[in-house]
Amino acid sequence: MLITCIDSRCNPTMLLGLEAGEAFVVRNVANFVHPYDEAGQVRCRAATQFAVSVMNVEHIVVMGHSSCGGIKALMSRDDFTTDLVGSWVKVGLPAKEKVKALHPDKSYYEQMSFCEKEAVNVSLKNLLTYPYIEERVKDGRLQIHGMYYDLGKGILTSWDIIALPK
Repeated sequence: MLITCIDSRCNPTMLLGLEAGEAFVVRNVANFVHPYDEAGQVRCRAATQFAVSVMNVEHIVVMGHSSCGGIKALMSRDDFTTDLVGSWVKVGLPAKEKVKALHPDKSYYEQMSFCEKEAVNVSLKNLLTYPYIEERVKDGRLQIHGMYYDLGKGILTSWDIIALPK
């Protein structure tokens, strides 16, 4: 299963060399995964439950990318209550706050780059709030991974989450 941004410059199946039907793909603004118990975010819960419980996927990948408009929306605003975009991207606030705390002297664009990667980690952490995902990660039937695609350099990097205790 691939959870990626809706940005057409980042085509996950092409980047990974996959054929049609080889991946279950969910695309949304800034590849965000909201926590399991967050009201109103049913789409990702339904898709992940179908992929994990029905399709028995063994890997979930959250893929971020450079120059992400969703991360720009997150980084450039302070009010997240006035529209649907704000209510969606506010899930990335822990990433924004961490980047601002760790890199206060970096330029806005450098902070955005750090936040694009850290937002993937927020989504990975949020995946573990889904009971059916946490259970399968704990017993080794499911692995979750982060990926980041640098559009300008054409470089795809990946990382795994730390294993959960059984």
